[in-house]
Amino acid sequence: MILQALKGYYDRLAADPDSGIPRMGWEFKEIPFIIVLNSDGSLVTIEDTREGEGRQRRAKSFLVPQAEKKTVNIAANLLWDNAAYIFGIDNKGNPERAKKQQAAFRDRLVQQLGELDAVKSVIAFLDSITLERLAQEPCWEEIVSGNPVLSFRMN
Repeated sequence: MILQALKGYYDRLAADPDSGIPRMGWEFKEIPFIIVLNSDGSLVTIEDTREGEGRQRRAKSFLVPQAEKKTVNIAANLLWDNAAYIFGIDNKGNPERAKKQQAAFRDRLVQQLGELDAVKSVIAFLDSITLERLAQEPCWEEIVSGNPVLSFRMN
């Protein structure tokens, strides 16, 4: 009985857009960097969402699909993840794993949302982006060294 009442309370809160409670299967996640793309998949910029000064800088929170449980297995999140999954960056001395993570991220997009125009743009970006182009972004060194969470936005 108590569990049913709690479930009913959650359902009411989740239905209220002002409650701040995400719906089932979603969560709020701090995402420090947003990759801004044109409709053709070309990179416009990498936007820094953090606010504040110095070590007090906090990233904005965004509503995203719930995170995959990650242990030693490779499991990509949907439309957001860390730089290792999105760009295949290897900070842990295992370049083969980084390539598998990047492939898993791309494959999940293709399999689950590949027919959507916006996702086609993300896939085109993943297929065509070069490290030389990414290095032109002011925040790129910080992304490479810190492996932050990133997501996408269409321009």
